[in-house]
Amino acid sequence: YDEYLRWRGLMTVAGVRRPTPGGPSASALWRETDRVIHLYGSKCRKCGYVQFPPQRVCVECHAKDEMDNVRLSDKPATVFTYAMDYISGTTDVPLVIAVINFEGGGRMLSMMTDREIDELSMGMAVEMSFRKIRSAGGIHNYYWKSTPVRA
Repeated sequence: YDEYLRWRGLMTVAGVRRPTPGGPSASALWRETDRVIHLYGSKCRKCGYVQFPPQRVCVECHAKDEMDNVRLSDKPATVFTYAMDYISGTTDVPLVIAVINFEGGGRMLSMMTDREIDELSMGMAVEMSFRKIRSAGGIHNYYWKSTPVRA
């Protein structure tokens, strides 16, 4: 019942040790729409290496300005490694931060949601889900989170 009250905002989470983050920036969101909203990485035209966030220079073959956008949000992924944060102050404690590898290339650090702690494992299949991260000043901030693939 305590978890229900926390999710509904009827009970405060005690022991938060981090400062509250500021609100989302509209200008930054506009500049980063492809990366933030569409979850694009970059794929090198020379060697095919995929990286996230998008870069101008390929870390594999060092080709400059030879990148194409590649959408990662609809690609299957697996957990490379993960960590659990018990002092994050989020409603869903612990906050699970996972490094995920996308099928076909690309690696991303992501928050994990809709997970059971005892089911977490490296190599676990995940998919991306666009979720609300936080609200500040009446403005909602959304980003991609990874969720376990359910059968």
